[in-house]
Amino acid sequence: AVAHLECGEDAVAVPSGMAAVAVTLLALLRAGDHVITVADGYCEIQGLLAEEMARFGVAATCVAAGDPNAILQSIGPCTRMVIIESIANPSLRVADLPAIATGAKARGVLLCVDNTLATPLLCRPLEHGADLVWHSATKYLGGHHDVVAGVVAGSGDLIAAIRRQSQRLGMTLGAFDAWLALRGIHTLGPRMSWICTNAATVARYLDAHPAVADVRYPGLPHHPDADVVARLLPDGAGGIVTCALRGGPAAAAEVIRRMELIPYALSLGGTVTTVCYPPLLDVKQQPGSGGAVSRGDRRRASARGGPRVPGPHVRAAPLLLEVRQVGARARGPRPRRAGLLGAERLPRVRGPVPGAALLRRLT
Repeated sequence: AVAHLECGEDAVAVPSGMAAVAVTLLALLRAGDHVITVADGYCEIQGLLAEEMARFGVAATCVAAGDPNAILQSIGPCTRMVIIESIANPSLRVADLPAIATGAKARGVLLCVDNTLATPLLCRPLEHGADLVWHSATKYLGGHHDVVAGVVAGSGDLIAAIRRQSQRLGMTLGAFDAWLALRGIHTLGPRMSWICTNAATVARYLDAHPAVADVRYPGLPHHPDADVVARLLPDGAGGIVTCALRGGPAAAAEVIRRMELIPYALSLGGTVTTVCYPPLLDVKQQPGSGGAVSRGDRRRASARGGPRVPGPHVRAAPLLLEVRQVGARARGPRPRRAGLLGAERLPRVRGPVPGAALLRRLT
């Protein structure tokens, strides 16, 4: 199913998104190879390269996600692979896939793209020259917060090598998990349509709010990669919004504490909006930091040469109702808790659904 959606020759399903990344690296890399990845992308990929693949003699370099020239200039004689994200998590930078793919191909380097946040409904990296595409099907593809799965899609020969490695290592997806992921894929079109609409609405609301210092969302006109977004994401800019509050960490913690409709969670892409603020994670406190730092943030700090407490950024795949109710509660009595069905009633999808033609292949 994902191979069809991504317009690839083949695909293999594995037990998680990180399993998709790990089995690809183990299948295609060997001692002495060099990998380039993005510094402001998913921290667990950086950790996998720095802490695990380094033990097998694989070197890695981290560069800025929004700078294709820096990525290409970092390619050396031993570089085997470039790893980027279509929409980076959590920086929300959008990679210039055609420029990076052209440069990588000219140098004989594989380009692997994590397309989890964009999904094949908004962006299909293989059509822009990528060799492989990863997905954490736990997120938007599964879409219901009830499955953990990953997928790798691409050319037949590369997927054959990855499939052999996944079988040797026991990285095979269970039948019921596969069924749950397929069930979610059937509704991916309408879900991504209203998710993107909700995210854009909340991003604009927060961007104009006096208590918000900064908003990051690829669909906003002041996004640093707005020109790339216009070319590569014409059907929507995804469902993740990050913001920094003028009140700092205390204000972010208070907003999350007052939320009643949006649960605090580390995952995203399901049937309900979630919020995540890394300093609130229950992990060991760093000496002298004055606050808790998540495991992912500790890894980013170590890769950048020193401990750093992350700024007050709240991530929400949004529900505008909750945002407005939080503000209302700050000014007056707390309203009665809304029921789940009333809070999560889905808006009617109007107009063409992104990727509808691709989804028809599955029915």
